[in-house]
Amino acid sequence: MFDAEADGIKSTSSDMLKFLDVHINVQQLKQVPPMALLLMSPLFPSKKLAS
Repeated sequence: MFDAEADGIKSTSSDMLKFLDVHINVQQLKQVPPMALLLMSPLFPSKKLAS
């Protein structure tokens, strides 16, 4: 019972860490110069369409 709960908490915290990593990466991308964003735009087709 406790083991299952501990595993659930572990997986949830790792998911949160992944979410935070993605969020941090997005924040860092906002500081990237426009030229670099243009070079990376093929990696982000959705952003290309939005803009």
